Amino acid sequence: MLYPTHSTGFLVGVTGERFTDVSCLGWGNPKSPYTQNRDNAYDNPYDVQAGIFKTNRNHMSRVNVFWQGIAHGERAQWLGTKLAFYSPGSGGQPFRIQGESAPDWKTIPNFWERLPKALRHDSGHGGSHTFITHEFIAALIEDREPAVDIYEALAMTSPGIVAHESSLKGGEQLEVPQFSK
Repeated sequence: MLYPTHSTGFLVGVTGERFTDVSCLGWGNPKSPYTQNRDNAYDNPYDVQAGIFKTNRNHMSRVNVFWQGIAHGERAQWLGTKLAFYSPGSGGQPFRIQGESAPDWKTIPNFWERLPKALRHDSGHGGSHTFITHEFIAALIEDREPAVDIYEALAMTSPGIVAHESSLKGGEQLEVPQFSK
């Protein structure tokens, strides 16, 4: 949970919501290949952590960091009362939208044409690196703040630090500090 941005970014980056409270549990397997992580600068005894977060709009979000998972854990899932959206997962899980008014999409729309031709290639993490690089350089050229500024970065990172602390306290619900401009 000390680096949860692959999970928290799905909510913060899409909705602009902020995590306000968290209860998180952790698990560690003494026979895990990640056992060496227990003797680290972060004093992290866990291979797996799952946090239930509350947002500033009173929504709930589950964030998992599973270092010991077969199908990986990087996948956004939006479960609402009218629609559900499942992004394709890094472990091979399929893309899917369901609900009465769901668009008839078989795949996520292609956004590559929004990038300069030199950046239209897979760069890891679902191709996100080229988009992040383009946004950062465009912000410099246009003399503006990037979409992910220090406050967005804190909104994506600090909840995981607090979630980890909650795990160390047996799942105690803790308040996530807020940082704003």
